[in-house]
Amino acid sequence: MAAWKTTSWKTFPELKNAAGIRHDCFMGSSDAEARNIIAEHAESFGFRAVDSGDEKHARTLDFMVPLMIELDRTLGGDNFSFWKFLDGGRTE
Repeated sequence: MAAWKTTSWKTFPELKNAAGIRHDCFMGSSDAEARNIIAEHAESFGFRAVDSGDEKHARTLDFMVPLMIELDRTLGGDNFSFWKFLDGGRTE
């Protein structure tokens, strides 16, 4: 099970960006029940739960973290970086 790997620690107190868009919690696991439990927790905390599928996608989430950290460092994100799936203009 992987979750919250693509979300910086600084986003937890502020669960929306400056435009009011909720942060995403990407999760992946071969266990559908585990994904549902984490999705419920993520939503209850204020995140938008994004089901990334099985464990091969969970491993992909792991590889996104170093890139997020590097981009945050080079672009001056002050550890407030996160990955966001933009799905056709939804604003939640």
